[in-house]
Amino acid sequence: MLLDIVLGDKQHTWLGTEKDKLAYFRALDIFGRKLDDEYFPRLHFGQGPQKAIRYFPDKLPIGIELGNGRYRHVFVYLARQSLPHDFRVWLLRHGNLLRGLREWTVRIVFPKRFYTSKALSLWAFRDDLTKRLSLSTVGAFEWYLKVRHGHDLTYTKAPTYMRFEEAAKKFRGPRFEALEQVWLNGDPTVVHSAASTILADQVGRGLGRPEIVLLPHQYLQLTSLVGVA
Repeated sequence: MLLDIVLGDKQHTWLGTEKDKLAYFRALDIFGRKLDDEYFPRLHFGQGPQKAIRYFPDKLPIGIELGNGRYRHVFVYLARQSLPHDFRVWLLRHGNLLRGLREWTVRIVFPKRFYTSKALSLWAFRDDLTKRLSLSTVGAFEWYLKVRHGHDLTYTKAPTYMRFEEAAKKFRGPRFEALEQVWLNGDPTVVHSAASTILADQVGRGLGRPEIVLLPHQYLQLTSLVGVA
């Protein structure tokens, strides 16, 4: 499926490996500034001296449209299920990088069997990227996460208006579940980033946009080949 996506688009140069993506984005000059590694999607493994960081862990292609004064980047997401939880996690993981770019497209690619769920993915896109959380909500959610997962609360004050049981009910929705997963996977900035207006501004100005693509072929006949190579 990913091969069909890349081969079917001749307008972009495609980055496929972690090495290629890091080399490209580290060298990219945006309005006279460089992106540091904190902008890149990542997962953390291990603790202390054994800690390792894996960048661009989703192994999905990124397209580059350079030339004619264009600097739009295309981030491909391949839908593998009807509900968009994994898509939300992927969006949040890429949030800092999207904020740092001039123009970008999130291309959501659907196999035919999942195409009817496209409205859910578009809703998740707008819910996660264009609806800013208030600073008070962000603070309460960070406190809730630290209590829930036994983290140090030295520099985090409990909200005066909310108990833990109330927070557990308030933060039960799919957006907060995705934020929690990315936070647990080693990105402590993702919660505070939800209070930023940058992505909403990019989408509002057309600099950032979603795109829906339906794959033209059926792939179910290849299911028996998965994992045999």
